[in-house]
Amino acid sequence: MYAGTNVFDLSINHNEDSLKNIVLIGGLNGNGKTSILEAVQLCLYGKRAKHLFKPSEYENFVSSRFSHNALKKGETQMKVIVEFEDVYLQTINHAISVERTWAFATFSGSIKIVESNFIIRKDNADELKSLSENEYKNEDAEDFLHGLIPPEISQFFFFDGEKIQEMAEDKNYGERISKALRDVLGISILEVLQDDLAEVRNRYSKSANATEIKKIMTEKELDIAALEDVINKNEYKIFNLKDETKKLKNDIQDIDDDIKRITNVSIQNRDDLKNRESELSQSQKEIEEMLKNILEFDLPLAISAKLCIELKNRLEIEKAFKTQDKAKLSLKPQLETLLREVFDIGEESKPKLHFTQKEFYKDKIRKTWYLIFDKNDNEITIDEIWHDINERQYNFIVNQIEHVSHTLLPQFEKLIQEKHRTLSELRNIQKNLKDEGDNEILNKVEKLKSLSGNLKAKEGEIERLNDEIEKNRRQIQTLIQQKDKLEKNFIDAEKTEQKVIFIQRLKEAISEYETELKKKKIAILENSIKDMFLRLCNKDDMISNI
Repeated sequence: MYAGTNVFDLSINHNEDSLKNIVLIGGLNGNGKTSILEAVQLCLYGKRAKHLFKPSEYENFVSSRFSHNALKKGETQMKVIVEFEDVYLQTINHAISVERTWAFATFSGSIKIVESNFIIRKDNADELKSLSENEYKNEDAEDFLHGLIPPEISQFFFFDGEKIQEMAEDKNYGERISKALRDVLGISILEVLQDDLAEVRNRYSKSANATEIKKIMTEKELDIAALEDVINKNEYKIFNLKDETKKLKNDIQDIDDDIKRITNVSIQNRDDLKNRESELSQSQKEIEEMLKNILEFDLPLAISAKLCIELKNRLEIEKAFKTQDKAKLSLKPQLETLLREVFDIGEESKPKLHFTQKEFYKDKIRKTWYLIFDKNDNEITIDEIWHDINERQYNFIVNQIEHVSHTLLPQFEKLIQEKHRTLSELRNIQKNLKDEGDNEILNKVEKLKSLSGNLKAKEGEIERLNDEIEKNRRQIQTLIQQKDKLEKNFIDAEKTEQKVIFIQRLKEAISEYETELKKKKIAILENSIKDMFLRLCNKDDMISNI
């Protein structure tokens, strides 16, 4: 680019007297003609100027255009401003100023872009820090200018004559020009709107199907009606069954009263009595078996139980006496030693005692000795020992007697009492049931069993029907909830379908509007191109229509 500030005035027809309608820029190769065109397109399109460079080469392209002379002077910014007069926007002519700025820095000997800014002003508005209705910045500015002057259209106005051949040979250029013209004429926005509406319509169409939802709702209503019909039928069956069970209960009560009148036993208690009879009979067998075992092995002891107790008492007295006598005998050696020391050994008394006297005193001392050293208030005295047995034999006999007195006899007495009690109860039951063999009673009992079975079956059927009704009611509740949800979905689906219909009508209206707009815009474009061409050629009669 050029160093310093350079202004190129490319305006024509400033006044009616001026004959200037074409600006020609000439110069030798390398003097900067192409740089002017590059500066204009780089200012207008920045990274979007793809006809100047590949997308990946943008930074290198811009950096290579920074003036080396400015770089040597310490400059770090490059700026391009393009001003347009009489830009027709929404029925009003405006002056448009397009400004693009780059800031550079040197890294390892290479120039790199560190910052860039792009701004568009309308009607010479001062630069503002925030976006306003008279100013566009960066992305907003890019979109605004791209819609105002598409890059494909700009090549009709800003081009290098040497590249006209490339444009002519580009097979896809016509299609790109067509699209660019639609952008300029404001038609492409309608096409984008049509595509967006089609996408919204498709999205709504997938989520909205009121007819299908209505069909499912009808099916749910039919299912509910069918279940309610089943419930009504089952309730009617239960009503009839309850009436039948009531009659059966009355018949059973009548038969039971007859049987009770005859046998004095209610039929309700009859089965219990029979069960009790069986239990008592079994109990009798068990008691007899236990009594048999007792009588078989312990009969002698059981019969002589009283004598056994007396024998035990006698053995205990004899054992105590032996223990007492043994204690006395344990003192005898000491006594005899004393008597020998007094009467037989050592110095005798004066006058001497003869043998008879000595024996007299010995017997007297012995009696006195036993009275002094063996005196006991509970002394046991018996005439003689009847049972000459040792300690082991004594323990065995006493244990057997205690078994008889403490275990065998109480058990025997308890079994006898239980046998009498159960036998008495059994006879009473058998007495109450004695008339059961009567044919009349048997017939009534059989009929009663039949009626009771029938009653039980009907009560079971009532219970089953009640369970089925409860299950059906739960199913109805679930179906009602599903139906309520479907009704909400149906309302939403109807609204969505209305939106789909509205979108389709809107698309049709836009399509009609687009067709009419194309006609009007093409006519305006034809006249504008004709006027511009005539202004350039400076001959009014060169063409009559485009």
